[in-house]
Amino acid sequence: MSNETVIILGWIGGGAFAILMLSLIWWSLFADRSMGNPRCPHCWHSMAGRAELHSTARNGGSELRQTVADQRTAPWQCSECGGITSEHQLFKTRRRWRHACLALAALLAATLWLRSNLVAGGWCTVTPDRLVIALLPFVPDGTEAAHVRSHLRDRLENGSLSTANALRMIDLAQRGDARTPPGSPSWNATYGPWLHAIAARLSRSGSPDDEPLRQGVLRLPPTLSLRGSEIWWADQPCIVTALARDWWPQPVTLQLRVLHVEGIPMDPDVLKNLQDCRWIHNADDQFDSGLSINLGKLPIGEHHGGLQLQWTAVDSPRTHEPISVGELILPIHVDIQSTAPPLTPISDAEIDRAVAACFAPGLRIRPGHPPQFAFSTRQFETSSTHLRSVAFGVIAHACEDGVPRRTLRMWWRGGGGDRSSSGSESPVEDAQRLITADTSPRWTLRIQGDAELAQRAAHEPVSAAATHYWAGSIEIPLQVEVVNAAEMMRPWIMDRAQAPTELLPPSR
Repeated sequence: MSNETVIILGWIGGGAFAILMLSLIWWSLFADRSMGNPRCPHCWHSMAGRAELHSTARNGGSELRQTVADQRTAPWQCSECGGITSEHQLFKTRRRWRHACLALAALLAATLWLRSNLVAGGWCTVTPDRLVIALLPFVPDGTEAAHVRSHLRDRLENGSLSTANALRMIDLAQRGDARTPPGSPSWNATYGPWLHAIAARLSRSGSPDDEPLRQGVLRLPPTLSLRGSEIWWADQPCIVTALARDWWPQPVTLQLRVLHVEGIPMDPDVLKNLQDCRWIHNADDQFDSGLSINLGKLPIGEHHGGLQLQWTAVDSPRTHEPISVGELILPIHVDIQSTAPPLTPISDAEIDRAVAACFAPGLRIRPGHPPQFAFSTRQFETSSTHLRSVAFGVIAHACEDGVPRRTLRMWWRGGGGDRSSSGSESPVEDAQRLITADTSPRWTLRIQGDAELAQRAAHEPVSAAATHYWAGSIEIPLQVEVVNAAEMMRPWIMDRAQAPTELLPPSR
């Protein structure tokens, strides 16, 4: 029996119990009225005969009154129990206080039990799941809404939510509402956590019963947004960062292509280079890493436009078989100024050691077809507070006998800055030589500071602009780790092969 059925039966049983107790209380206190019939208030024996005798005595002559007076009994004495009462008490309502108190105590105990459950888990824990899902769009934003979403996510993760109700959640997410249109930040806050829980549930379970749930999740489009500084400089390439989230189970993967950039005066060659690229997203990336898109150098002035992207859900990163496809336009607003404020170069032994520690894990290799390579970096090594004013732009080379076999250009902000100021370009690598990399002295890791890359991290949205950049150059032994994980190691992998020209229509 499902938890929802238990809750429904509990409400039915609880309602019946409450009605029974209230009925018992009413019956105990109000049901047994005299209805004009005189009764003994002690034993409730009928005293209609004695009342009739007294009425006749009041209306009769002196002889009849004397006959009644000669009786050696009290005027209103019950012939059953001998109790004596007054005339006005003959018409009292009979009240069974013991029964009423017991029923009231039972009702209060049930109420206190329900209240304790509401305090411990909230109203949603004693509400059928389908009703909680239906009420979710109407729950005010804040702590209460977060609690309801957390409750649904927990039930998804522990597998106690039925497939039918999980499909209701997917349909609700697909529709959205006026406050939470699909793809908006509020939509992500409302539906994102438990959509991830659905994807995790599908990844863990291979049950055929979950196939309708899998098909429902595949109907959901990914969420895409752009971040980056609105101020850039004419002497440097303009970089925007695309953030992507999808809710599809493994091994379904998101692919992105740039179709066009509207309203931005880009160099045609730069645009053609973007259009020839295809980026594959690692859905297991837990750090919300962005995809850095280079728009090239732009003329001075304010530019408003849009980045037109095509997203494709593919069956796996190897087959590239499309499942669904769609398009969207992300707005771009950038103010191009003449030149960037100069950064003062800085380099000392302490910062050099911190940068070396960032790249100390070295190169990770995942054999296969094609093989995958990634530098394992730890940017938190530069999170010391005295480095808040330092922007890091580095060019990292994995070298074989001094010859670069893999080059990565990346940037970030020191002092534990906001991740929105970090990024990297697609690496340039020689896969045939990298697959032979090892920890011998022939392989080294060369790291050089670069002023232009550092400028990309200099203007952080949440703090003051950087004033310095790391200008050092170090070379350390290359550490190599061979991994056999099935998932991709990098958040984004760039593939210059053209995507299929015929794709399935967007799922609705």
